[in-house]
Amino acid sequence: TIFPRWRPQIHGWKFFIWRLAFAAVLFGILDVKVGARLQEVKSEGVDVMVALDVSKSMEAEDLGASRLAVAKRSIERLIDQLDGDRIGLVVFGGDAYVQCPITTDYGAAKLFLQGVNTGIIPVQGTAIGRAIEVCASGFSEASPASKMIVVLTDGESHEDDAVAAARDAAELGIEIHTIGMGSASGAPIPLYDRYGRPTGFKNDSEGNPIVTTLDEATLIETARAGNGSYIQAANGHVNMAPLLQAMTGMEQAEVATMSYTDYSHHFHWFFLFGVIMLILEGIISSDMSFRNKIQNT
Repeated sequence: TIFPRWRPQIHGWKFFIWRLAFAAVLFGILDVKVGARLQEVKSEGVDVMVALDVSKSMEAEDLGASRLAVAKRSIERLIDQLDGDRIGLVVFGGDAYVQCPITTDYGAAKLFLQGVNTGIIPVQGTAIGRAIEVCASGFSEASPASKMIVVLTDGESHEDDAVAAARDAAELGIEIHTIGMGSASGAPIPLYDRYGRPTGFKNDSEGNPIVTTLDEATLIETARAGNGSYIQAANGHVNMAPLLQAMTGMEQAEVATMSYTDYSHHFHWFFLFGVIMLILEGIISSDMSFRNKIQNT
């Protein structure tokens, strides 16, 4: 043996090199991203604000599922059909709040939508007029794009004048479209415990179940005042074609310049380093095998 004292060290180096290769491949699989750059993306479309009723009556199940569940699925389908348009979300009960500011980030809009439930608004009721006002204020005055408000509700508005609010919005050039979530026959309002288990139905003062019905007349009148259309949900489905057709007919403009972070991917360098380490480990193994053969000769 030429350098007998090196042989234990070579075995140690082989193990170390193999571990380096394994770590490099692991980091490559994890796709480590470094650095960031901002890129501006311009889009053209219209501005849409969606007002979603989250009052307790939206838990009624006269559409094959809860009214709220059907409404949320319908909004997701609407988002999937957008291309360059901006969308925002307002939730309302006895009052109205912006759940998602108007944006072209459809993933974020869906994320905000997923968190919506009937307990998100502390004030119960159905203030459609207030929801329209909040939606109208959510538009950017500087945006030249056409504007549309879509209201999904069962229409039982007792807090304010939805028709007057729609008329005021129409004077600002905003179209109001309403979607009736419910049926004329109605359904009782289910109650749940804190674990989500049904505990019965909401009753009136005499102990009879309260039946919530669709106020179609109010929604039709509201849509007419807002120069829009009325759509009624049926069999757990909302036909979004009229809304998409209305958006197509509206004047589109450059509505946003979205800045987003794009990270640089460097996984290939880790894979390359791992391959080099494996080759080096193979060379050392071959050299040791060659030396062993010479010694045994």
